[in-house]
Amino acid sequence: MSKYITPEEYIVRNNYEITNCDQPDYTRPVGVDQKPTMRTDAEKETCKTDAKANLLLRRSIDTKESVIGGLIRGSIALILFITHFPVMLRRGQEETVK
Repeated sequence: MSKYITPEEYIVRNNYEITNCDQPDYTRPVGVDQKPTMRTDAEKETCKTDAKANLLLRRSIDTKESVIGGLIRGSIALILFITHFPVMLRRGQEETVK
């Protein structure tokens, strides 16, 4: 379903990482008694652009993984069908002869 929407719509629907950029920065090393620091406006914008890029990259990777997984499952099903169908056909013909 996600491949039929535009990247902007995908970002709006999955914007947790982008909205998380407005929260205090917990990734900076802080002392035991120090509180997390707020990001500056420049850091927030950098964080948001990085989050958008990562979100679209993850969408692309998920799409590729689902396509590759579908091809693998389809190939396995086709191989099993090709190898088992003649055996089942032969058994069906033997049962009708008896």
